[in-house]
Amino acid sequence: MYFTLFSNGKINLYLRVLYKREDHYHEIESIFAPLPIFDIITIKIKNFSDYAIQVEDCPIKTTNRIHINNKSLFEEVSERGDLTKNLIYQLLQILLEKNIKIPKMEIYLEKYIPPGSGVGGGSSNAGTILRFLTQQKIIDFSTALRIAEKIGSDVPFFLYNTISYVYGKGEKIKPLPFFFKYKFYGIICLNSFSISTKEAYQRLKRNHIKKPHIKLELLKNNYEQYAINEFEEVVYQMEPRLNEIKNLLLKTNPKKVLLTGSGSSIFSLYDNEKKMIESYELLKKMEGQTIEFRTFII
Repeated sequence: MYFTLFSNGKINLYLRVLYKREDHYHEIESIFAPLPIFDIITIKIKNFSDYAIQVEDCPIKTTNRIHINNKSLFEEVSERGDLTKNLIYQLLQILLEKNIKIPKMEIYLEKYIPPGSGVGGGSSNAGTILRFLTQQKIIDFSTALRIAEKIGSDVPFFLYNTISYVYGKGEKIKPLPFFFKYKFYGIICLNSFSISTKEAYQRLKRNHIKKPHIKLELLKNNYEQYAINEFEEVVYQMEPRLNEIKNLLLKTNPKKVLLTGSGSSIFSLYDNEKKMIESYELLKKMEGQTIEFRTFII
């Protein structure tokens, strides 16, 4: 039996890094939204009662379909590099260590989302498979959530995969599926600059003094005024070429331009679909094929 899963990315419609916690993680708050740009995962299961004993019982095969020049970063965590660093592999490892009965399966990953782009591609791969396992009643949701937290701070979001308020170190999720009363029409640049999240946090230099979380009504009623990404304080210095992309997007007169995650992707938002398409056509004329822009509607 074959199952096809669409492993989408995410964007941060809002992101603050509040302070450094006692456990050395950073307290964040953010609005995550699913991004309709996908990797494709195909799972083949012959017998749901034939259980895996070791990770090798669930072989992972990948096809690299990333078009920009940092596609080599994905090769490093594929079966052609060090597969143990792949988050799908790490997920399977944790499931088996916890003696969770999962069927033997073959996993085929077609990779389209560039690594280091700030849209959570690897986290989505692991989260999407976890979500599949809950849908098949192989694992319950609360257990899946605890496992997701162990893999990475973005992974829990992909179990919910709806617009959500995310806080703590990223593991606390409050779904807000009907929070915004309008759609987001946007353009995103998935570029070839990879940003180190660890270095970005270090450069922010947050201390242990606690800062309050935002009142969500402010974002709901005055989104353009309050939406920020605090990583922009340092990331544009870390990679000055991102300023060029931001300036290109600003030339289209958007409502907002934001970095997503710690970068490197940047997106712009517009009032309606017509304005989004007009802006996309303008960007193509300005830059030809040298920078990849994609439209999206959330």
